[in-house]
Amino acid sequence: RGAQGLQQEARLVPVTADGLLSFGTSVALSGDTAFVQSIDVERSGSVHVFNHSGATWTEAQFLHASDGPEENYFGRALAVSGDTLVIGAPGLAAETPGAAYVFTRDGSGVWSQQAKLTADGGNPGGFGSAVAIEGDVIVVGAPFSSPGVPPETGAVYAFHASGGGWVAEGRLEALFPEPLAWLGSSVALSGGRLLVGSPGADAGNLEDSGAVNVFERSPEGAW
Repeated sequence: RGAQGLQQEARLVPVTADGLLSFGTSVALSGDTAFVQSIDVERSGSVHVFNHSGATWTEAQFLHASDGPEENYFGRALAVSGDTLVIGAPGLAAETPGAAYVFTRDGSGVWSQQAKLTADGGNPGGFGSAVAIEGDVIVVGAPFSSPGVPPETGAVYAFHASGGGWVAEGRLEALFPEPLAWLGSSVALSGGRLLVGSPGADAGNLEDSGAVNVFERSPEGAW
């Protein structure tokens, strides 16, 4: 027990650890449900779902992409809101565009894949490196996106729920794109306001000092 009276409740480990690497690289928590990423030797990721009951955490499911590509780093980014989980799978940033998978939980507590989100154009390198969800809006970072010159300025893609699926809403970029700014490396969404990390951006005269871009969404879905 620490000086502030805090005590570790549990230590989560996967039921089967054979062939797994880097368990715990990304995590998310919603109520009594925890999500933990791991990758295997082929760099194909998975997400372990743990449920809490009493004083015990039990692994309930093992989630993976329906198309199961190798080297997709599935689970590198996680975001959960209620019964909807978003899982980023950026792949190898320089070679694959990446994806974000949407899972939903049914009345019996089982998670299943609902959708696979991909970017529409713009050379979305690293798509899935960061994800966030609020209500019926999902945002996905693509920090290595290179729509032209300069390279790897980065971008964020927005989606909204419609008709039981997810519809692309727009591509967000910095007002003044910079080379190697990596906009979309991190995202946070709350109350229709979106924060987007750009760790390679220049702030004033400070080269590569980083910046955070702020976007706002109107009720009509315009950013």
